[in-house]
Amino acid sequence: MPEGDNIQPDGNLLYERLLQQNERLEAQNARMMEMLERFNLQDASSPSESTAWHEEHLRWNCSQYLTA
Repeated sequence: MPEGDNIQPDGNLLYERLLQQNERLEAQNARMMEMLERFNLQDASSPSESTAWHEEHLRWNCSQYLTA
């Protein structure tokens, strides 16, 4: 088998990619938490079934980002 057919990714490169992915996920999480906070403030000032549904939907979306 030629030497180039069994190339393993460099450990440092994998680490850098994981760091970048983590930074992106943390930024997404921060944006989602800001949105959730805004909805919480709106819900406190004028509660409604629609707002409660949106808040629950945002919580679910946040949980999906956190487990990605």
